[in-house]
Amino acid sequence: MGAMLSRPQRSFNPPVSPEVRLRFSADDKRCAAAAAGGFEGSAQRAGEILDAGGSWRLMGPAGSGVSTVLVECVAESLRRGVRADEVCFLTPSKEAAARTQAAVGARIASGVGADVQVAVGVQSVHSFAFSIVRAAAVRAAQADGSDGGMLPRLITGAEQDAVIRELLLGHHEQGGAYWPEEQRPALELVGFARALRDFLLRAVERGVGPEELKALGQRWGIELWSAAGLFLEEYERTMELSGARRLNASELVTAALQALNADPGLLDQLRAQSRLFVLDDAQNVDPQTARLCALFVDSADCAVIAGDPEQAVFGFRGASEDFLLHHPVAHECRLDASLRVMTSREIVVADSVAAQSSAVADVVRREHLLGGRPWEDIAVIVRGAGEVEPMRRVLLGAGVPVSLDPTAVVLSEEHIVQAVLLAVRAARAGAVVPLGGQGAAVLEPLSRSEVVQLASGPVGGADPVVLRRVLRGVRKAELMRARAAGQGIGRRAVDCLADLLNCGQEAVLGLDALRDVLSERELAVLQRIVDVVSAGREAVQRGESVEMVLWEVWRTTGLSDHLSAVSLRGGAAGSQADRDLDAMLALFDAAGDWVERRPSASIDSFVSHIMEQQLPTGMRDRRGQVPQAVSVLTAHACAGREWGAVVVAGVQEGSWPAAAEAGTLFLQERLVDLLDEGIEPDTFISRAAERLVSERRLLGVALSRAVDRVWLTCVDAPEAAEAAEPSRFVDDVASAWGVTPVRVSMRDGDAQAQAVGGLRVLSVPGFVAELRRAVCDQSTPMGLRRQAARQLARLATAGVYGAHPGQWWGVHGPSSQAQLEAPGRPVMVNPSRFEQALGCPLRSVVSRWDPDDEPGFYQQRGIILHAFSEAVAAFEAVRAEQEAAPDASAQPVDVAAGLAEAREMVVEAIDAITPTVSAQANRVRAQWRAAVDRTQQWTVSRSANLDLVATELPVRHVVGRVAERDVIIKGRVDRIDATREQPRRLVIADLKTSNTAANKVDAAQNPQLMAYQMAVREQLGEDIAEAQLVYPVVENKQAAVREQPPLDESMRRGLRLVFDDVAESLLGPDVEAFAIDQSLCDTCAAKVMCPVNPEGKAVTDVH
Repeated sequence: MGAMLSRPQRSFNPPVSPEVRLRFSADDKRCAAAAAGGFEGSAQRAGEILDAGGSWRLMGPAGSGVSTVLVECVAESLRRGVRADEVCFLTPSKEAAARTQAAVGARIASGVGADVQVAVGVQSVHSFAFSIVRAAAVRAAQADGSDGGMLPRLITGAEQDAVIRELLLGHHEQGGAYWPEEQRPALELVGFARALRDFLLRAVERGVGPEELKALGQRWGIELWSAAGLFLEEYERTMELSGARRLNASELVTAALQALNADPGLLDQLRAQSRLFVLDDAQNVDPQTARLCALFVDSADCAVIAGDPEQAVFGFRGASEDFLLHHPVAHECRLDASLRVMTSREIVVADSVAAQSSAVADVVRREHLLGGRPWEDIAVIVRGAGEVEPMRRVLLGAGVPVSLDPTAVVLSEEHIVQAVLLAVRAARAGAVVPLGGQGAAVLEPLSRSEVVQLASGPVGGADPVVLRRVLRGVRKAELMRARAAGQGIGRRAVDCLADLLNCGQEAVLGLDALRDVLSERELAVLQRIVDVVSAGREAVQRGESVEMVLWEVWRTTGLSDHLSAVSLRGGAAGSQADRDLDAMLALFDAAGDWVERRPSASIDSFVSHIMEQQLPTGMRDRRGQVPQAVSVLTAHACAGREWGAVVVAGVQEGSWPAAAEAGTLFLQERLVDLLDEGIEPDTFISRAAERLVSERRLLGVALSRAVDRVWLTCVDAPEAAEAAEPSRFVDDVASAWGVTPVRVSMRDGDAQAQAVGGLRVLSVPGFVAELRRAVCDQSTPMGLRRQAARQLARLATAGVYGAHPGQWWGVHGPSSQAQLEAPGRPVMVNPSRFEQALGCPLRSVVSRWDPDDEPGFYQQRGIILHAFSEAVAAFEAVRAEQEAAPDASAQPVDVAAGLAEAREMVVEAIDAITPTVSAQANRVRAQWRAAVDRTQQWTVSRSANLDLVATELPVRHVVGRVAERDVIIKGRVDRIDATREQPRRLVIADLKTSNTAANKVDAAQNPQLMAYQMAVREQLGEDIAEAQLVYPVVENKQAAVREQPPLDESMRRGLRLVFDDVAESLLGPDVEAFAIDQSLCDTCAAKVMCPVNPEGKAVTDVH
């Protein structure tokens, strides 16, 4: 490896020294005039630029008027007789192009003249490149007299991502294809596909093709580069075979350059049409785009390259400020001063994430309600995409309408899309699909959990209470039907619902049979679902296209009218309705594109295509006006935009600056350095300082989006479970602004009483909660309590939810003080519940509720794996018996064939309960097939060394007595074997289906194994050799085994005392809760009423 060196200067040749004709600073009178006189100062600068003509570099910080000068250049050109189609105005992104187009249109309408009828086409660089490629294709077709051949088509990032992942999955199934050995296990992972896609984009942006990549990999000994070159070659062949010339955004620019090189006449034609050439935000273009723009800069009557190098924040996408800073130009204009007059800059430091969230919500609501600022003139900016959704939920909860970028929608993550596609799957689940002369197939139905999800989602519209009543009513009707038919207790409620969806009125238990047990509201839920599914099924059976099936389902839901009405009402609910409608429009766009490319594709393939998407679809933004909602977006997405008030939230060390380094898997930065700078890949370069500068710039961009007021918020919680520290940039910002950070707190659960400046969060829920606390708190002065009660009464009369005491939880006291078990009944404690109760008695008690719930996803697999282990043990016992005492007169059992058949049945069962067909599902299937093999291997090896005593042995043993009740261990032991030496001792085995094994210390102290030891010893009357935890799912050559030594008498006495304590804690009526493992708390059914969790504390602390 070569010597370490600092990053060198860029490799551009020294530019021709431009004539600096204009330079405006804070002291310039013209700058002040521009600030006071609107367009006048910018129009004057634009006039001077056009008068001089030639090539210009225009630079200035945010707020200095660079974009306004560019707009004025366009307007002044039109006044001087330049036609609108002779103006070429480019931006790096389509979002920036849309905003600039609106600004240009408004400026033209305000003063250019009524005679200007043609709108100026402002477009993104990629749209410009696309038009070049299409024009070249048309010209080529006209030249050879053909019909045009394969005209190019632009594909989205999501589509390209899907193709890449599909190819990589094929490589994985083939054993790795041409990929290096160490990377082959990662081929099916989404992260690998993302890294490969980013690497190929950077290469293509620099004009590097498959052959060049392979050659670079071979020259520098980097196998991944050579493999990526082979993959790019395969990808391009795949695109060619699709029937159209499909290009992504990065390929477009290279294709445009190739087209212009092949057709000089087209270049001359385009140059002649571009009398005014403008490139805005030039700091964000990549080298290949710079080469394309350079072809037009020198030929135009006037060309302006504009931007701000301090806003160059897209280096991770291959962008560089080199073109802005170093491209040779004749003239230069620098605007040194921002024209903005900020009225407020504040830094808020919270002591918790919850405090920061409330502070942000409070700032936004006060700015709108007290400051009179429109919602759409406020933005909340966060560092990364993962922080957008949590912030959106916080603001919606505080009654703030929220708008997200519709072009950043990942369809598979949208709740409304998931619900509609689930209805589509339900519609096609029971459909009879012709197989073209080979009969017909009935597609598989939804799983039980999916049926419940459909009923409780937007399609069914059942809340948890209504859903519970529906299930109970259906179960009651099924029980009556089964008894009348002599069929015992009948089916489960969820199975009845699945039958109703699949068979409609022909179901065993139809809607008519449910009218006597369900209310009108509950029947309406089922009727709505049945109607939606029936409409979709009829479309499937008619052979309708993907679009028509989707339309029939969507039309029948009636959600379109409902969401439109909610959207028109505005507010937080309206902004969510907007988001849902945007998502559905994007889904129909995707369906249309899918049908266009694959006319014969099935609805199943479309559903799988959507649900496997991991990237935004690049949907069309059809909204003609800005939604009346607060924008929540990332720091990168906010570039080029501005709002009156901006909150930059979550400026934390570790996230801002970000600790992660992009592109390390494929050595992406080394490729960029090699291509851009000529730096050899084996030369080590420290990029820490460079990344720090980039992160500082990014924060500067976010803070500079405000034109009036700006807040920066962070969390300082060094003692929290997850320590949080403000970013190192916060002190720098405070010094630059000359402000002292304001500290806010929300301790003692008083979440609404503490906020910015010591004021409560200005939201209706927060106000109602504060009044309720004042009424219920005995320490509050009586006068204040009475006044709070009067205010609550007024709010309740106005219909504000939560103001009326009837809507308060817990104010009526417990419904019963009785113990949870009937008097005289023993306390049954199975070993698994014993272990759970030691961690949290409340969780153990609540987990016994809702017996109608189906076994969980992994629980079902565990049941199957246990049954397989029992079957293997039985076959091994038969084998041992046949070998010990062969009976010539009897037909011997083919043990090998029986084991093979049992394994095949288990694998089929595991495949059947795996919910979806996806890369993740395939990994899960493979993991559990391996677990089946490890289970069989472990069982066979155990039979060779030990004698089987029992499998699935029921145990029941009285271990103590509390509250005049027996405490009984009751459960089933997976397997018990005996040692072969005398006197024999027992070995207990408990199969676990988790993905990770306990460590040796935890296994030695495992409460569940201890309980089994005690129960088995007392019931069978034999000593224990050891107990074992067996983990066949853990990825290893053999099943992982953890041992627990036998209990001595003193340990058994102590264990009996612990059982008594646990039994007493489970009896109630008071049950304790402990937060020992936060991951368990996150998935606990009791968290909504558990005082350990903030969510439940709001319920339990009402008094």
